[in-house]
Amino acid sequence: MKIKPLGYRLIVKPETVEEKVGSIYIPDEAKDQKQWRQSRGEVVALGELAFTTGTPNKDDYIVFPNRPKVGDIVMFREFGGYAWKDEDGNKFITLNDDEVMGVEVSDD
Repeated sequence: MKIKPLGYRLIVKPETVEEKVGSIYIPDEAKDQKQWRQSRGEVVALGELAFTTGTPNKDDYIVFPNRPKVGDIVMFREFGGYAWKDEDGNKFITLNDDEVMGVEVSDD
């Protein structure tokens, strides 16, 4: 299934981190989830208006120069967006562009 986000939305595949306590693995769902924590994920799709402002084809239309691209890692609030799974069980989050707090940049 291929989904294209509409408008100002983007689809992110969240990173999963497994913690090990002794010989027991603690899955993401069982961890203490605090709202102040931030999550990271890979951008898999962008809506046509994501990270823009103004009206397309008008003088006030601006595309943010540092907008993330497909494949970039972004940070967002833990409880942000709409979480869903595809038919294969892969987890995704649909976010509005204003829910993205930052984009990981390389040291190049």
